[in-house]
Amino acid sequence: MAVDKKEIKLKWISGKKASHIIANILSHLAEKERDIKCLAEEALNKYKELTMLYTLNEKMTMSLEHVDYF
Repeated sequence: MAVDKKEIKLKWISGKKASHIIANILSHLAEKERDIKCLAEEALNKYKELTMLYTLNEKMTMSLEHVDYF
């Protein structure tokens, strides 16, 4: 029985009835691990976007404060 992670074979398990159950559990855990990594990457990207926007806002505010209108 193959333990896979989204079409990628990670390991092979051989045996009787229990091997099928163990392979399914390990496949499920591998899929959950992939989901967690994807969510972490997405959260990091959002954090970077927010940081960039905050920095941009700060620079724009500073540049407007230094403008002489008269």
